[in-house]
Amino acid sequence: MAETLFLMSIPEYAENGRWHVLRTRDIPDGTLTTPKLDSIRNTGIEVFPASFETGEVGTVTLYFPFKATITKIRGTVRKALAATNAGTIQLKNHAGTNMTGGLLTFAASAAIGNEQSSVVTENNVINAGEKLQFVQAKTTVGGKVLVTVEYTRS
Repeated sequence: MAETLFLMSIPEYAENGRWHVLRTRDIPDGTLTTPKLDSIRNTGIEVFPASFETGEVGTVTLYFPFKATITKIRGTVRKALAATNAGTIQLKNHAGTNMTGGLLTFAASAAIGNEQSSVVTENNVINAGEKLQFVQAKTTVGGKVLVTVEYTRS
């Protein structure tokens, strides 16, 4: 019989509030209720590579096939930022309006592994068929970041 794996964010099964894989054999009988399963089904993450390298700075777009509310943005430096100035990543909704709390700022010389995160609170609803935009900006090029956007289906 095949084993089912889950990517969990339920507090009872998450380690330090982070996502992790859980095997069905690790779930005690009767512990996953309908509300918990709905929570899993209605939340998600999208991961984007962001770059402050030459010719790679600008706006990246992701279209959602369902209505979603963006709840959090996180970023981890994957290539150290150039020392001259900070790099930013700004989330925008379909209309191009900045999302409140949707800004990540990485300091000049931010090292590999440096993490930034922010809770997104306003202008954060993406309707089905609309786009989520994130704008990468840095005056002096250099550096790469892996960006995670968390959402809830509406």
